[in-house]
Amino acid sequence: MLGCSDDTTSQDEPSAEEDELLFTDISYEGNIKPIVQTNCIACHTDPPNNGASIPLTTYEAVKNAVESRDLIQKINSATNPMPPDGLMPKETRRIFDAWVTQGLKEN
Repeated sequence: MLGCSDDTTSQDEPSAEEDELLFTDISYEGNIKPIVQTNCIACHTDPPNNGASIPLTTYEAVKNAVESRDLIQKINSATNPMPPDGLMPKETRRIFDAWVTQGLKEN
């Protein structure tokens, strides 16, 4: 017997927990800054190290990198990810996505 599946759920669709991020107040100070400090500051300090082009040490710098330097695309790139040692976990990257969707709030 052949069977058909109506399972149209994509592997990239957010889980219920990830979907909750859209209803959580994501801010730079509360959510993004700790991620940047853990994953980016080794190179994106001020002045930048290890070939990094810009510092990501302030809200304004990170916001500018999102708005005009393709930061979201870079952290999601499978071929040339930031950080260069590999993609951050999907949940972490979704926090960035939710922050952008919610308007790049500082506090």
